[in-house]
Amino acid sequence: MSKLKFKKASKADLEGILYVMKRVGYLDFRFPTQSKDKVKKQISSELKDRTFLIGYLRCSSGKNCHNHRKVIGYSIFGPAERFLQCTMRIKKRGFGFSLGIGIDPYYQRKRIGKKLAHYCESIAIKQGFKGAYGDIASNNKASLQFQKAIGFKKIAEYDDQKRPKGVKNILFFKEF
Repeated sequence: MSKLKFKKASKADLEGILYVMKRVGYLDFRFPTQSKDKVKKQISSELKDRTFLIGYLRCSSGKNCHNHRKVIGYSIFGPAERFLQCTMRIKKRGFGFSLGIGIDPYYQRKRIGKKLAHYCESIAIKQGFKGAYGDIASNNKASLQFQKAIGFKKIAEYDDQKRPKGVKNILFFKEF
């Protein structure tokens, strides 16, 4: 594998981010009926108010290689007070909220997700966050294990209308 690098995403990375989002099923979950152009416009606008980070490999050419980078993973976070929508009373001010992390399935199980999560944590600390929340669907076993593996602790369960009936949100927290 070429050398893995991380950086803050730019509009030039959008195609790669969308490719990974499609591969991990995030686009079908979040945008089930929207056209690719609408989704691209939406994600592009979100670059302004969320922090998008990418893991990438250097490449010379080929499919899904944009600007000499092949995006193989993304992480998105923002302020909890703006993005975390749960009904319980928790401290949100000064904390981050993970809006998602995805690694291209071809590159999973190679510790890339953990490396990207650690990079994300270092950026969140530089941005002044004291810790972070994340919420995961109760039926997403891989993501639940991942949250625990990177040091997050389960603090609550709650219902969320975006989830199917019987699937709860599991709220995790990690203090930095």
